[in-house]
Amino acid sequence: MKKRYSALSPVILSIIILVIVGVVIGIIYITPKKPSSHSQESVSTTSTINTSSSQYTGFMLMHKGDWSEVVAQYSSGRSAHQKAIYLGEETIKGIPTDRIELRGNTEDGSHFVVQLWIKKGTRFDIIKAASKGFKGDPNTYCVTKSMIERFVPNFESQVPSVGTPHQYQPTLPDISFGNYTTPTGKTVSVAKFKGDIGESWVSSTVPFGIVKMIDTTTNPPKDTMYLYDFGLANGQPELSDEEVNHCKTFPSLPF
Repeated sequence: MKKRYSALSPVILSIIILVIVGVVIGIIYITPKKPSSHSQESVSTTSTINTSSSQYTGFMLMHKGDWSEVVAQYSSGRSAHQKAIYLGEETIKGIPTDRIELRGNTEDGSHFVVQLWIKKGTRFDIIKAASKGFKGDPNTYCVTKSMIERFVPNFESQVPSVGTPHQYQPTLPDISFGNYTTPTGKTVSVAKFKGDIGESWVSSTVPFGIVKMIDTTTNPPKDTMYLYDFGLANGQPELSDEEVNHCKTFPSLPF
């Protein structure tokens, strides 16, 4: 008889929680409009020029090795660096996907690394995922989309986008424009989108588009994330192909 697990060991449960936290805070989004609950939402992979803007044409066309590094700022006063790397296009079981690695530190300083394979042309359709890095655990674990959704129902709004999301289309009205300089000295032009709970700064020259997130429900408004640095080449993954291809499966979950 196949053995059933009535409960997860503390180590396995901790790893699951880490994976979820990694996905959620890998890139923090305060969306200016309510995100769609449809997991198959498509994104625009081509740029449309808004004649009222100087340079914003939607999110850039990504190439393998493009990367961005952000600093997430928490209500506790702590902050953490987190990096997203575009690892190119891959076909998984006949499905074309965009491969992304997210890595960095959580609010408590724990390190995480997560790789996601997202169905091309969608924002949230995760075909495959793998993670490792919980407090020195050397193992790489396979993770499913349903496992993440179980713990974080709105996780899809946190996943970085390869194409231009609908709420950041350059043809939308009431966009303002400006410039932003990273702490490392790189200046980019930005488009600013205001919503009910926040303001988002995005750029056509930054991988994954996002430059700054501002919580406007506080007085004064507070930055929750800002771009620290970015590059258009040489982004290297922490998880190797061998580790990902031999990721371990979690025991049966107790639900």
